[in-house]
Amino acid sequence: MDQVDLSNENLKSLRKSRNLLLIEVGNACNLLPSTIFKIENGRNYKDEDLKKVKSFYSTIQ
Repeated sequence: MDQVDLSNENLKSLRKSRNLLLIEVGNACNLLPSTIFKIENGRNYKDEDLKKVKSFYSTIQ
């Protein structure tokens, strides 16, 4: 299986390519949709939150 680039810049395009809404990713990671938005746009987020999002994407590959 190909390795997926989980850099901050690619998280939004990855989410959109899988037809996932911010709220769906947020619910799966136990985070608010606004937090997912901040992570995707590189603004004021916690490293723990980023780890949760990357973990979620790595499990659905």
